Amino acid sequence: MKLPAVWLALAFVAGIAVEEAVPVSPHRWLLVAVLAMAVAFLLLSSRRFLGPAWIVTLVTWFTLGGLAACLERSSFPADNAARLVAQGKLDTSEPLRWRGRLRSDPLRLPWGVRYEIALEEVEDAAGAHAVSGGLRANYFYSAGKRAVLPSLRAGDRIEALVQARPPRNFLDPGLSMRAAGSHTRESI
Repeated sequence: MKLPAVWLALAFVAGIAVEEAVPVSPHRWLLVAVLAMAVAFLLLSSRRFLGPAWIVTLVTWFTLGGLAACLERSSFPADNAARLVAQGKLDTSEPLRWRGRLRSDPLRLPWGVRYEIALEEVEDAAGAHAVSGGLRANYFYSAGKRAVLPSLRAGDRIEALVQARPPRNFLDPGLSMRAAGSHTRESI
């Protein structure tokens, strides 16, 4: 058989797709994967059943893909802020009151100050909810004026009333320009 790794990768991807469509407990995925590996090992040890062993090996990779997707999804806590926003449980179209602790000292930049907050709680119209995760809040100075900001250090509790949004890019300054289709000419 040519390119057997392609078939294994396709079986793995199919397991991921099935897990996304129909979530199954990780214990069941693990049980089926271990059973399939044991059957494949037994079939391969006799050397007479290579065809069925190959099929069972594909089933093993399928179940490993489903198990990987299941474990990846469960690695994020249920109260993760990004997860709650993606599920529509937190409406970020309006400013919300975010509470937490500063992960690091505020970073002073030419245009303002950046705060990295380890989230503990968010308050919306329905009330306060416990959350986990992080929030990067930027305070922009007014045109030409530097505001006097409170002296904060890493570990300080902080409360910010901000409208959160997912990051647009991976902090690549040229990415947003390229995505918008504009081209710039750089001179050397």
